[in-house]
Amino acid sequence: MNLCFDIGNTKVGLALFSGGKLIRQARLEHGRTLTHEGFFSYLEKVIGVRSIKKAAIVSVVPEMTRTVSGVVRELLGINPLVIHSRLLPGFRLSYRRPEQLGADRMMNGYAAWKLYGGPAVVVDIGTAVTWDAVDAKGVFRGGARCCTPWPSARPSCPTSSCARRRPPSAATPPSASARASTGARPGWWPTPPGGSPRS
Repeated sequence: MNLCFDIGNTKVGLALFSGGKLIRQARLEHGRTLTHEGFFSYLEKVIGVRSIKKAAIVSVVPEMTRTVSGVVRELLGINPLVIHSRLLPGFRLSYRRPEQLGADRMMNGYAAWKLYGGPAVVVDIGTAVTWDAVDAKGVFRGGARCCTPWPSARPSCPTSSCARRRPPSAATPPSASARASTGARPGWWPTPPGGSPRS
């Protein structure tokens, strides 16, 4: 069996697969304060006594990556694979600074390209809302990010000023672009922040 973790800004998601079939999934809010002992107890309870051969982690929170990795090594006796762009065959990032792209968005684009081909646009609605584009050759071209339009979720948004921002009007959405722009409307951030892709 294979165990996969998706570590976001507010939650840890996990999925357990056997023979390519999903057999268990769960989510836990971490608040960036989840301890090794706390996650050990949670994972032991959720997956029970199972034979896990492999584990992989996609994460945008480095401190939680360390916590989850340590628990997996101690509880399951295996070293989890932390996903990055060099592990995705045939997939390329059209960025001068690839490290600026979150692993979650990278995997969204890779999965869409592998499952459905390209060109493709992926929308991920979480504590922030992201749009990302992948071309037919498997090149991640970039996208855009905005605060969630739901006020109750905005305090958890990774951009600290989200809670103070009003969502832009749906009637005049900004154009999604991978290039940095000084003309972005409040509440929207073309990606990558502080950089632009190779032309």
